[in-house]
Amino acid sequence: MGAELQCKCARGDTDLGTLVMVAKYPTPKKSKTRIGKKIGFDKSAAFARASLLDLLHRYTPLDTRKVLLYAPLEAGSLFSNLLEQEGLQHVWDLEPMTGGDNDTTSSDLGDRLKCALETVRLTARKQGSVESVAFIGYDCLELTLGDVRNLLLRVTEGPEYQAAILPANDGGYVALALSQDVPSTVFEGVEWSSESTCISQLQALARDNVSGIYIGKSMSDIDEVEDLRQLKARLGSDMKSISCQRTAALLLSFDLPKAIDSKKVVIVHNNGNDKLKQSNGITVSGEQEELLVPQPAGDGGRRNSLSQGKTNTVGL
Repeated sequence: MGAELQCKCARGDTDLGTLVMVAKYPTPKKSKTRIGKKIGFDKSAAFARASLLDLLHRYTPLDTRKVLLYAPLEAGSLFSNLLEQEGLQHVWDLEPMTGGDNDTTSSDLGDRLKCALETVRLTARKQGSVESVAFIGYDCLELTLGDVRNLLLRVTEGPEYQAAILPANDGGYVALALSQDVPSTVFEGVEWSSESTCISQLQALARDNVSGIYIGKSMSDIDEVEDLRQLKARLGSDMKSISCQRTAALLLSFDLPKAIDSKKVVIVHNNGNDKLKQSNGITVSGEQEELLVPQPAGDGGRRNSLSQGKTNTVGL
């Protein structure tokens, strides 16, 4: 399937649906606050702005409708000015977060993503377009244009996959693509902003009978100073391979605190043997490369088999 995906991406002749980037307006003391407490809030907001701009430009060539789902509500004019300054006002459609309190860090994020999915699909339906949708954030600099294209292609082409997800190394996820058949209720009951967010999202998908799920490689988003330090090291050694010039230039000017011991959360290891390993209710078989997510109580113990991607280790 990989060669087929690359061929279709190169041709650019496939309606991929909609890409939705979820973003808060970069503001001191409100953007990347965990980083700001260590390096200063002005610097953390500057990083958030640089990352946002780099990714807006990176995904501009994508042959799909592009939506910037923003918060807070009053930042609409600020985002509009930002897009105009960058010459992107005709590339990205602005859509405010609705539902809940219109803040991306509160517990009702699922409600707002659910509303966004329904709104985006309604627009696609009116335009006669594919209703597949991919959600991404604005702080994963590893996520390439090709990665996003491939996720959307997997849920758009054929019946094999209804969803495609890329886990984050800290337990969340950096991208989620959904086919037009997936109900918006898959965002309900997800444990947000935790080490179990990706696991919780997978369980919500299984609960709503989403049977074909592609799980790709784990990536790093930037929430802590250590994440920023590792990103700076990667950019310094491989500047030309990652299209984030603003972020790279900014980080080179940062004097970051010294590194401290840290560990990443790895939920599932697929090490090539035939023994089953279980963590947080998810089981993986090394040789079969299957991820099994338990169904909710009351279903007689039935399990839902989720197809795993090419990687032999899935860090959630």
